[in-house]
Amino acid sequence: MIRSLDNWEREDLLEYLASHMDRSSAPGDLWRRTSLAQPEFYLAFKGSFGMSPSALLQRLRIHHAEKLLLMGKSVEQVASALGYRDSRSLVRAFRQLTGVTPDAWLKRRS
Repeated sequence: MIRSLDNWEREDLLEYLASHMDRSSAPGDLWRRTSLAQPEFYLAFKGSFGMSPSALLQRLRIHHAEKLLLMGKSVEQVASALGYRDSRSLVRAFRQLTGVTPDAWLKRRS
């Protein structure tokens, strides 16, 4: 039976992801922060967060992108700050998660 992640482990993993949003390798590094073997870690992670580490990282990145856009940062600046390959990659990920482009999202907020 796979154990679930402890509260302190969940908090540590969230903090790690939040501070490494600009690194696409961050999800792969997570399991090393626990005492679980890699296969068990992914099952425990999904059981604890309801999604894979890469899906959670994507959600955190888009949430942070929204904040940066509201602060007046350009899509290019946001993409660079969050470790996206280019602005098109950010726009694609943003649309996938929110259903709209960053520009359309900003217009809805105005």
